This record gives sequence, structure tokens and C-alpha cells, in this order.
Amino acid sequence: MAGIKKATPTSTFNGQSMIIVFDEVEDYATADVASITGDGFDVGQVFQGSTSWTGEDPSFDNVLDEQGDVIVPNPTKGTYGFDFEMADFSSEKFKTFMKGKEITTANFGTGSSFGNAATAVATTEEVPVITRPIAIVNDESNKAAFFPKARILTGPAMEDKLFVLKSSVMAQDCNTDKLGTFMLIDKAKLTFATAGA
Repeated sequence: MAGIKKATPTSTFNGQSMIIVFDEVEDYATADVASITGDGFDVGQVFQGSTSWTGEDPSFDNVLDEQGDVIVPNPTKGTYGFDFEMADFSSEKFKTFMKGKEITTANFGTGSSFGNAATAVATTEEVPVITRPIAIVNDESNKAAFFPKARILTGPAMEDKLFVLKSSVMAQDCNTDKLGTFMLIDKAKLTFATAGA
């Protein structure tokens, strides 16, 4: 029967329980969601209020006639991106996100005021950007905003005397038969690694 369908109850994506970064993908041409989300890690605590959407909104660039009327509005899709700040300022995160190099005990030298057991991770000449799948999981952990191919640029920042790692994420085009640049994962049930695995 013709007519207007009544609205269904609103399906919301609210809050954030975690941000997951997955392992590097070797070949996107053959990848699917399952193959690129098998292994990953939760970035840990994210500084309150630091997660913000930075993608450009979809917009029209209007082509006008001499009187200022719209001949045709040319659409632009916009972009998909966000920022967040990790509270975990650890050597592991430093190495992963900032491409830090580990200074070996042999190269650390002896007699340092930092002590004999001190270790170090250092920045390098490389730009601290990685390409990984990344997801923001909602507060009920049953939905995820998933970016299969995202560039993640990271550097140190300070919030209320707390050093954090600030990451800027921007999705890259990833439209294949099995993936999309931005994907909504629904009815999610997260699987966690077991201890010792």
C-alpha cells in the first residue's frame, strides 16, 4: 500500500568505550573486514574531551548565472577524520605511533644520572605517521565507526600537566567490493585476546 512509512525507533551511536588500532594491512585489494580486524589493540585511556570530529562536512560549490541564481550545485562528499589524545605515554606507544627507535643498552652508555637500568626511545627523521585500520567503539560496545585505511599522525602534547600522545586520523579512499572508506559496524560483539595468547 502506498503512503508514508512511520519512523522506526532511532538507532543512535553514542559515547565511546574504546579506540582500537588494528595491524598493518599488506594488500587492500584482497582484504575484507575479517582479514584486517583479526588482531589489534585498545589504545587505552583517552583524555576527556579530546576526541573530536575533524572531517570536512559535505558541501555544495554552486555554479551561478549572471543574476546569482544557481545553475547547478556541485557536491563535494567531505572527508572522514578525528583527533584523540592517548594518556598512555609509554615506550610501546611511542614506538608504534611516533616510529620511535629503541636506544639499546650498548648505545645508552654508562655513568648516566638516569641510572644503569634506564631505557630510552627516541624520535627519528621519519614523519610520525602510520597507515592502519582504526575504529571508535560506542559506549555499549555494539557499534563501531570503522576506517579500514586511515593515516594516523601523532605527536606529544600536554593537558593539565599530563603528557599525552595526540593523534590526528584521516581516512583514505578504500572503496573496494569488500570495504569502504568509512564503515558503520552494527551488532558488534568484540573478541578479546586471552592471556598468554
